[in-house]
Amino acid sequence: MKRQMSFAEAESAGKKRVTKRQRFLAEMEKVILSL
Repeated sequence: MKRQMSFAEAESAGKKRVTKRQRFLAEMEKVILSL
């Protein structure tokens, strides 16, 4: 789980080439983690 959180954190911290797909995937992962 920490790996996914790390990924989300890295995505949030590094807003270099964050596409809508990556953001959507991050949201989906957040929902999955919530479940």
